[in-house]
Amino acid sequence: MGYSLATKFHVLRILNSPIVKMLEGSLFLALLAKIALPLPFTPILVTFQTLGIFCIGVACSPWIAVGSVLAYLMEGMFLPVFYGSGCGLTAFYGPTAGYLYAFPIAVLFISALYRRFASPSGYVLASILTAAALIILVMGSLWLSYYFYMMSITESIDLVRGFQLGAAPFIVGEALKILLVVQGKSAMQFFQKHYFS
Repeated sequence: MGYSLATKFHVLRILNSPIVKMLEGSLFLALLAKIALPLPFTPILVTFQTLGIFCIGVACSPWIAVGSVLAYLMEGMFLPVFYGSGCGLTAFYGPTAGYLYAFPIAVLFISALYRRFASPSGYVLASILTAAALIILVMGSLWLSYYFYMMSITESIDLVRGFQLGAAPFIVGEALKILLVVQGKSAMQFFQKHYFS
């Protein structure tokens, strides 16, 4: 027994709605957050969340991109979408909170500039993603400095220590993620031009 044409169009309209796209983006971030590599000298993990931020910023409109990240953060209050099984408000004042706060800003920055340049070259895209990575690393480092002070680990807000533990170890990883997104975009354009046009 088949479905009517009207039912099929209704299902397609639902699947193509902005809310569904935002939930798909938040699920993508949640899956990438589960891939993590702990570093012994810092409380911050190497995760693939920033790769997700880069991909969502390039693939989605600013509205969908920011909505996806905000949905992900709201899900994190109640569901174990962050690394490990942690969820709840503790993630929003723990050592990694600055990165979480930076995600909506970075994804908006990427999406808005990507659309402004209308399919930018690889160099322009790499520059946009590098600036977004800097936003994430700077906000994460600043928060980490404040967190150390708040938890009485340091006697004052030590920006140098925050940078050493919250940004410096991740610069190479961010560069590799940027390269991956730029190359992925180039490969996708090649196949669309030569095989799907």
